[in-house]
Amino acid sequence: MNYKVFISSDCHYCKEVLKLFIQNGIRHQMIVLESEEQIAAIKNKYNWSTIPIILEINKDGEKLIGGYEDTYKLLKEQKII
Repeated sequence: MNYKVFISSDCHYCKEVLKLFIQNGIRHQMIVLESEEQIAAIKNKYNWSTIPIILEINKDGEKLIGGYEDTYKLLKEQKII
């Protein structure tokens, strides 16, 4: 399974989710949002109020997981971490 991770450079939870993915060898695509406008557009697109925004990518397309805590919980439940 692959993941798409939308982050901003000054976000604590963004750094934590990237560390979680890297330390556990989880394949992911990182997209750094450079401006407040980009952040607002992604939040609006996925109807999510915080950054990071993590999506699960599979053969059927994209599925919103949520933020750091949602991702951590899902990966634990799936015994990926």
